Amino acid sequence: MTFLSAIGLPLIGLVLCGIVYQQIGMVIDRRRVRPTGRLVRIPGGSLHVNCTGHGGVTVVLESGISASSLSWAKVQQEVAKFAQVCSYDRAGFGWSDRRAGGRTPGRLAQELNVMLNAAELKPPYLLVGHSFGGLIVRAYAAQFSREVCGMVLVDALHPAEWADPSREQQRVLVGGVLLSWIGALLCSVGVVRLCVSLAAQGRTRSGQTVLRSFGAQVLAVVTRIVGEVTKLPAELLPAVRAHWTQPKSFLTQARYFASLPESSREVLNSQLPPQLPMAVLSAGNAIPARAQEQRQLASLCEGAEHIVAAQCGHWIHLDRPELVVKAIHQIAERSNLVTEKAPSCEEIEKPV
Repeated sequence: MTFLSAIGLPLIGLVLCGIVYQQIGMVIDRRRVRPTGRLVRIPGGSLHVNCTGHGGVTVVLESGISASSLSWAKVQQEVAKFAQVCSYDRAGFGWSDRRAGGRTPGRLAQELNVMLNAAELKPPYLLVGHSFGGLIVRAYAAQFSREVCGMVLVDALHPAEWADPSREQQRVLVGGVLLSWIGALLCSVGVVRLCVSLAAQGRTRSGQTVLRSFGAQVLAVVTRIVGEVTKLPAELLPAVRAHWTQPKSFLTQARYFASLPESSREVLNSQLPPQLPMAVLSAGNAIPARAQEQRQLASLCEGAEHIVAAQCGHWIHLDRPELVVKAIHQIAERSNLVTEKAPSCEEIEKPV
């Protein structure tokens, strides 16, 4: 009993200190890291939307499975030169409140529609979806086809990839849910905040040591995500750090991973308007199976343009934002909704 007390009491004290540290940090974040856009009230909570530019079309940017509106910063800055463009945070991410209910594309498309109406953002909408966001924009176009004038898929997820997961894929999903829960727990007691703070001070080894104590897989996942996030403009990194030191981000991410097979099956047989102007941008370094899936996505609509971003990974809008901007402008032109010249950028890759 004496031994347990000697170990347990300091541990309890350490956890309590971590909880206090986390709560104080969240209060400071709310004061220092202000939303880039505005909070739109809809039933069940508020969603954050950031709109810039103006024009006859509203470009709606839909993020990947656990990304926020900040991931579109490079693209939005350029698209705003010729159109109204809006990025937003789905419920539970960024500055948006958590919401009850399923996190499947059909439900998320409905929430997006409610938010667009509440924000008085009028159609027509040109939808742009990255990764999992590709499922959402497809679901939106299927439900609200009269409001959609075009679509750009940015290395979008093919629903067949996760509709009937193999045993290995099931293990990946279970691992993703488990790691997300662990992340939420570590956030609650200040561990994630401590690691992020150490990294921001340049003490990456200290942060890695803390993460490694929770397993090599946790360290590998966090390292990969950090590698992508650091491609964002430096002035946005404090906001990213603030978002991912909150338990809600990890808890929401867990729900997405858990429902991914259901989400994929929901979109698998959905139909797009055959004449919808569409462009598909694909990563140049994709494995053959994924490259074939991207070609299939380009066959969803007649005359869709398929563009392979050479020497580019999954996050095309961070690695080669000018390609995404050019594709958006071309689809808007096909819809006769812009007259301005496209912003100057590198020559777009030849369609395949």
